[in-house]
Amino acid sequence: MDLPDAPIAKQGSYVAHFLTVADQPRSSQFYVGILGGRVVRGPDPTYIKLANSWIILTSGGGPTPDKPTVMLETPKDLNKVSSFLNLQ
Repeated sequence: MDLPDAPIAKQGSYVAHFLTVADQPRSSQFYVGILGGRVVRGPDPTYIKLANSWIILTSGGGPTPDKPTVMLETPKDLNKVSSFLNLQ
């Protein structure tokens, strides 16, 4: 990632919201085309600069050495959520 393009806050902080998605190109189109973000790096993971934040899209996977029992996967039931992103 080219650091001048990274959404690093000069003051305060920034938010990085990590999303496991089934279709990164389609998800990227939403965050770029609708919300005005900009793809900084990708694919998998895809980093999208959006104001003072990052939207990070991944296809999932795992486990990793630091989380040997954790798997990232897309939701099995789209009517049940464990988090949401509220942008205002």
